[in-house]
Amino acid sequence: MSRHTETITVHMALSEYGDAVIYGSTVMRGYVSGTYLKHRLFAWHEVSFYGTKLTVQAVQDMEVVILPSEQVIPFFADGRLLEHIEWVWDEACLPFVELAPSLANCIQDKKYAPSLSAFKSGKLQWVWDAEAFTPEELNRISLLHEDEIWDEGLRATFSATVQDQCYGSEEAAADLRREYPLLFSQNRTAAEGMDDKQWLIAIGWRPDTAPFRPLLQLLEPDEEAPEWRLKLVLQDKQDAAGLAAVRLVEDGQAFGSWPETWTAHIKERSPGWLQGLQAALPARVLHAPEDDVLGKPLSDEAAWQFLTVDSQRLLQSGWLVLLPAWWEAASRKKPKLRAKVRSGEGENAERSSGGSLFGLDALVNFDWRIAIGEATLSEDEFAELVARNERLVRFRGQWIPLDPALVAQIRQMMAGVDREDGLSFQDILHLHLLGNSDETEPPPQNGEEAQ
Repeated sequence: MSRHTETITVHMALSEYGDAVIYGSTVMRGYVSGTYLKHRLFAWHEVSFYGTKLTVQAVQDMEVVILPSEQVIPFFADGRLLEHIEWVWDEACLPFVELAPSLANCIQDKKYAPSLSAFKSGKLQWVWDAEAFTPEELNRISLLHEDEIWDEGLRATFSATVQDQCYGSEEAAADLRREYPLLFSQNRTAAEGMDDKQWLIAIGWRPDTAPFRPLLQLLEPDEEAPEWRLKLVLQDKQDAAGLAAVRLVEDGQAFGSWPETWTAHIKERSPGWLQGLQAALPARVLHAPEDDVLGKPLSDEAAWQFLTVDSQRLLQSGWLVLLPAWWEAASRKKPKLRAKVRSGEGENAERSSGGSLFGLDALVNFDWRIAIGEATLSEDEFAELVARNERLVRFRGQWIPLDPALVAQIRQMMAGVDREDGLSFQDILHLHLLGNSDETEPPPQNGEEAQ
């Protein structure tokens, strides 16, 4: 005598969003109502409050139950059903029902990764690691892939489950953004030319097993080469000072001198380096001889653009960039306008104010000084450098960045003062305090500079 009181055949399909569309039938009654089915099929399903929270929709002459995408894999992986009913899965959904426990284990064991194709289209989607499945399980996945609807729905429900179980809380989502910022980069072109493996390494999802890391280095003019230039170098992970220069040619092959154990890694990665650079850098930088795509010297204007714009784009794309040591300090120190009180002005001011060191309204003669980084320029020196119309200029053995906007602001301030009338000591103090609000300096004395 059978222990089953009835037999229900369950039919299921996955929507493009991963939701399960389920309906049931019996030999005697045909299609069963959605309410009847959900109260029996989900009698042990706590998440849906035992089926009561699930939606029932009418489709033509039958009713279907909608199981949300993030609940599909956990439900079928759990497998707890009413035992007095014989449950029969139709042929179309049987491969998924059999695969569900393995998919759930895959998620539990963190054997998944973000999808590169979804990233390129501006979405975050999770895909399973094929190495997590047995050949038999991979065969079931292949069967589902053959049906376009099942293929899309399977990927959607897997991704929704990962998102819900692993990153569903605000804390977990925040941790993901902090640990993998490149996964949320708006610069989608950075992934052009990479395969899935290279991209996962680039965003830090998988460890890079190569014994080196690629960097792009900006070299300043020197005795050997009088122009700015870019160079691709490989940095030894065990010795940060160990750099090997690399030439990339137009087909993505790399040439240079490096340890023999690096060769296989370089051959595998160099085409991706080229396509990554082509995506992140403007064409003018990469327009070069065939034997080296970075072989073209850079003008001062191009070097300025690389320092201020291109290097930031490379960093956002996951590249490491080596800039001249002086750039970080120079970029933080903005040009400042100073007024140098001429020698003897303190004595004149003292006499005119009746004995005080300086009267605040006393007019004094001065000379302009412009401080840029560690360098201090006279008005004539500043005018000479500005007249060269260059963003990066060499002055007294050091490079000075001249931001056009800041230069224009300084020139406007200088033009707003009538040299013949001079400045009052109060005006000089005002300039000094405005320009040094983030510094602590003593008040200027006779012959010293005041900003």
